[in-house]
Amino acid sequence: MAMQKKMFILICGALLTMFSFAQCPDSDSLWKKYFIIYNGSNLSNAEKLQALSDEEIKIKNCHKDADSAQALLLRMISILYFNQADYLNSLQRCRQSINMITGNAGRPSVNPKHLISNYYWLSVFYDSLNNIPEKQKALDSCVSIAMRLKSADIYCIRALYARVEYLFEIGDYYRCINYAKNSEIFSRQYAASGDRNEYILGTGMATGSKNWEISAQLFLKNYEIAEKLLVNKIDEYKKEGLKNYLGTLYGQLAEIQWRKGNYEKALLYFNQAFTYEKQAGNNINCKIIFNEIGYIIFFKHFNNTEKALLYCKKALDFSDKGESEKNRDAFESLSVYANIANIYVQKNLFDFIDHLSIHRIFNLNTIKRHMEHIIFLFNLNCCRHLHPKNGKFGFGNGSIKCC
Repeated sequence: MAMQKKMFILICGALLTMFSFAQCPDSDSLWKKYFIIYNGSNLSNAEKLQALSDEEIKIKNCHKDADSAQALLLRMISILYFNQADYLNSLQRCRQSINMITGNAGRPSVNPKHLISNYYWLSVFYDSLNNIPEKQKALDSCVSIAMRLKSADIYCIRALYARVEYLFEIGDYYRCINYAKNSEIFSRQYAASGDRNEYILGTGMATGSKNWEISAQLFLKNYEIAEKLLVNKIDEYKKEGLKNYLGTLYGQLAEIQWRKGNYEKALLYFNQAFTYEKQAGNNINCKIIFNEIGYIIFFKHFNNTEKALLYCKKALDFSDKGESEKNRDAFESLSVYANIANIYVQKNLFDFIDHLSIHRIFNLNTIKRHMEHIIFLFNLNCCRHLHPKNGKFGFGNGSIKCC
């Protein structure tokens, strides 16, 4: 009798297990369901998190084998935790997603390409915790897996670009050049892989990557190499009709020429850079170019105070009213005023503060109190254009090295 009872329990357990497996939806259905919840515009972040957490419990109860749908679910949950500033839980869930894929490598139900996006998001989470070493490790993993799998997706090119910026910031210019070359290649592949949005983003990142490579060559004083890269890139962009990027390239050519002592040729390239930037509507870059023409070409080289001041003051006619560029525009204006102040000081015109209209942007008393800091900005101007943040001229994050 006891034996019969044991057999009955075993049979019931087996039937329940079979029933549980039968209730598990297929991966395609789960993908659709997860995306509907995750992208639901009528749900708050907390509601999405709760709904997907409930889905996680359901999938555990049906004993479904690990697959990409479950890994996706964990990544979605990690991002939702991140949106709530719960960075530790976001890290934990992202790690679980990564471990699920790596622990089931080789199974047809698991797609290793999803590791690329997972490691990119892991880098974002570490960045939020200001853990730079782990962030860089995650970015490196993202890049190495993408290269091994020959996958040029958005996460790959963002990771590559982030690595290029980081290596430039820490002064590792040789590795920066190598990463920049790969970043350009993968960005171009991405640009050719989709619609207009992918083309615009990929082309922009490819251009930015080339700018970082050239800037690294300039810091290494490889002027001939940098000039050759620029000339080839200008010809290429003209053929492709990418006129919006030509201003930055001509600006870098101008820099090479004045560093080599060819100031008249530098002025020619600066003027070409200005023409393209004005056509593209890049007002801040126009401001930077006139500022450099005034100070570097006419004041420092030709010792022509009148023309130097003319160009520096004309630089202030250009501004960007957009909210996203407001801080950058103000900072570049401050740079112009620093150069004007320096010109007056070096010419022993110590009443220069009365000649400036700096109070239009900044409080006059504040400027007088901090004039030493304003003049100090001039010392950074010599290498401002070496730092093509986001593919444009401009200061970096404060760690840039002076020439």
